[in-house]
Amino acid sequence: MEKAGAAFRLRGGLFDRERTLRLMPDYLEYDNKDLVSEPFTRVRKEDMADISYSADWNIWYRFYVGSTYRINIKTKDHRVLRVKFTSYFSANEKVNDAYDTIVNLLWEYYLEDIVTERLEEFEASKKLQLAGFTLTEHGVTVPEKKLFIEWGDVELKEYEAYHMVYNRQQPTEHQDIRLGEWGSEVLYSIIKKLKKRTS
Repeated sequence: MEKAGAAFRLRGGLFDRERTLRLMPDYLEYDNKDLVSEPFTRVRKEDMADISYSADWNIWYRFYVGSTYRINIKTKDHRVLRVKFTSYFSANEKVNDAYDTIVNLLWEYYLEDIVTERLEEFEASKKLQLAGFTLTEHGVTVPEKKLFIEWGDVELKEYEAYHMVYNRQQPTEHQDIRLGEWGSEVLYSIIKKLKKRTS
């Protein structure tokens, strides 16, 4: 008997047909083929390396008319399954609610376990490199900016399009984590967890 999950009927654009995204505790699958008769693309949970997601406004002549949502699933062998869907006009609230539910399920079914795996890597080596950041037992380093913040001084702030890691002693010492980029959600979650351990 199959475990509980959720399925969503999503439209990629005004003229695209509805496509099914199915989220199950052990796998994710999406109707990304040209023909309805073709099988869905399935990614098993144990094969997932990362998940990114983002939402952007659709603006026509300075007026907000809807949103475009993107979810990308990267596998451990570097394949990427891309899910894109949109909302327009009267469907905006319904589709946005679906997106919120999808994001919550992505975390519940897959992302929490990915974070746990990366934390285990950190515990084993006391070092983790992710999304341009290097985390050690001493603090957070952004090599590109030659920025180092000790754990006791690490602060986090959330914005709509990005999160920020900064030095509470010197707030000008900061680095953004852009939402929708690979590693961004996992990195932010790991920094939050490691910060709690040292506070």
